[in-house]
Amino acid sequence: MDKGAGEAGEAGEAGEAGGQGGHFFFLLPIPHYRLPITDYRLPNSQTSSQSGS
Repeated sequence: MDKGAGEAGEAGEAGEAGGQGGHFFFLLPIPHYRLPITDYRLPNSQTSSQSGS
């Protein structure tokens, strides 16, 4: 049981390290690109609606 727990712990550490790296790398670019996209889409929709009507 001790050996199994040790192996599970090592696998968990590796998973956490990989997961954190992936999350940080994906989260960083996603909000950076999502912010400007929504920023430009919001005013575009409003101006388009006003201009249209």
